[in-house]
Amino acid sequence: MSQKYRNKIDVIAHLLNAAHNGATTKTKIMRKAMISYAQLGKYLQMMTENGLIAYDNANRRFTITQRGYQFMEMYEDLSKLIGPIATIVEEVDYAELPRM
Repeated sequence: MSQKYRNKIDVIAHLLNAAHNGATTKTKIMRKAMISYAQLGKYLQMMTENGLIAYDNANRRFTITQRGYQFMEMYEDLSKLIGPIATIVEEVDYAELPRM
């Protein structure tokens, strides 16, 4: 995974992807998503409040909810759509564009 800047949506998608193989711990999610412990805590709280991920107190594990899986599907669809657009934007030579 690239170390470039990730926006909040990208980070959420990476966190969900890191937790998609069943119930998992905070540490495993943190390592797979390459995020600091402090950041992870903030994101997991927000994701739990929004129903994307659930925490099982008895087992101390996180699992993705149905809503979390829906988010992942939408993120993947959007990434497929934006991928070709991003390639086109990168190919534009802005020096040759007319100035207004």
